[in-house]
Amino acid sequence: MPEAIETTATDITEQIIEVKQLPIIFEQLELVKKSVEDKISTATKMVCTEENYKEIKKIKAALNNEFKEWEEKRKDVKKKIMTPYEKFEEIYKDCISIPYKTGDVKLKSKTDAIENGLKAEKKEKVVKYFKEYAEALGIDFVSFSQVGCNITLSVSEKKLKEQVKAFLDKVMDDIGLISAQEHKSEILVEYKRSLNVSQAIMTVNERLKAIEAEKQRELAEQEERAKAEKNAAVNEAAFEPFVANVPQEITPPPEEELQQNDLPLDEPQEKIFSLAFRVYGTKSQLKEFAHHIKSYLSERGMRYE
Repeated sequence: MPEAIETTATDITEQIIEVKQLPIIFEQLELVKKSVEDKISTATKMVCTEENYKEIKKIKAALNNEFKEWEEKRKDVKKKIMTPYEKFEEIYKDCISIPYKTGDVKLKSKTDAIENGLKAEKKEKVVKYFKEYAEALGIDFVSFSQVGCNITLSVSEKKLKEQVKAFLDKVMDDIGLISAQEHKSEILVEYKRSLNVSQAIMTVNERLKAIEAEKQRELAEQEERAKAEKNAAVNEAAFEPFVANVPQEITPPPEEELQQNDLPLDEPQEKIFSLAFRVYGTKSQLKEFAHHIKSYLSERGMRYE
């Protein structure tokens, strides 16, 4: 039946869609081309002089006029050709393009429905196999979509099941590798997110290293803080004499009493006190301090021991 339809269609196209006038036009144009080339050849061979250059210009002008006439003719021919063609294209679209394309869409919808049904049936069987095999292995954290099966009409059900088995077997191998790791629980949690065992191991190890580094940093800060508090306590104890000592009144020696008695009676007499403290520092610091404090006390007439 299809062969008869094909033969009939070919016969119809040969009988209807055939342009017979164009070859005749092409033949006539070839003749015109020969005539034009001969005229140009004759004119170009002429020696251009003052006597004949006007003749050459006449030939050139005549050729230009002929070309203009041909251009007008071409435009007229194009119009005559295009007008029926546009009508032909309109009828062709209505009688040929639309029916063929409509039929193709309708037939495709029928074949698609059948093909989709066959693929759905094949997928159902493969998914069932996936669930059964995963349950047998004790794997409950993966889905069928993660297998990446491309279910088409050409791929066999056997091939798809082999792909499922290989996927689940690899998951079991990965779990076996994880179980031998030190931090297997954390790695397994990470593995379930990506199903990439090497990445899961590396991620957990890097995380644990970061946590350990943070602990060490906090410990070092605590030690530095304790050290600083200890140094502060030592410094506070070292400078305690400057803060805690209270001046005590003393009785001036006889010379000082004599000097005070020599002062005018109208001037008030200030009492004399003593203050003791201990200074801590390096040898050079204490030596420099002693020099400055001695000069300071001498300048102000203060007695020291």
